[in-house]
Amino acid sequence: MRSLADFMQHDIRYVGIELGIGGWQPHPAAEVFSHRYGDCKDKATLMAAMLHEIGIEADYVVINSERGSVTPEVPAHLTAFDHVVLAIKLPDGLTDPSLIATMQHPKLGRILFFDPTNELIPFGQIGGYLQANYGLLVTPDAAN
Repeated sequence: MRSLADFMQHDIRYVGIELGIGGWQPHPAAEVFSHRYGDCKDKATLMAAMLHEIGIEADYVVINSERGSVTPEVPAHLTAFDHVVLAIKLPDGLTDPSLIATMQHPKLGRILFFDPTNELIPFGQIGGYLQANYGLLVTPDAAN
């Protein structure tokens, strides 16, 4: 996981692509890998695909990068969110004290939040701008 995170943070450039549907729909993982750039959705898509190949599942978390923009009183809506990070389902029994950006999800188990666009925050941590924030976990079954 660390090697994939390092690759995503340092070898895939962040380029905001918000033309037409590109502001909402990620590019295919193979295309992001081939071009070596993408926005937050693209980088999350590629990272999730690469994790899947090694047997680890990950889901999108749509979030607002401005802490306090989304609150429990504000229902989730499309324009509330401006960023995508990953919730990585950690393998059972994995104990690593450097993985601190975690929570116990009632259905998914222990998940780790990871922002593949931030090349300065080590794997296992999450930037302060995303801490104490609300996001929407998007799984194949439903949004939580």
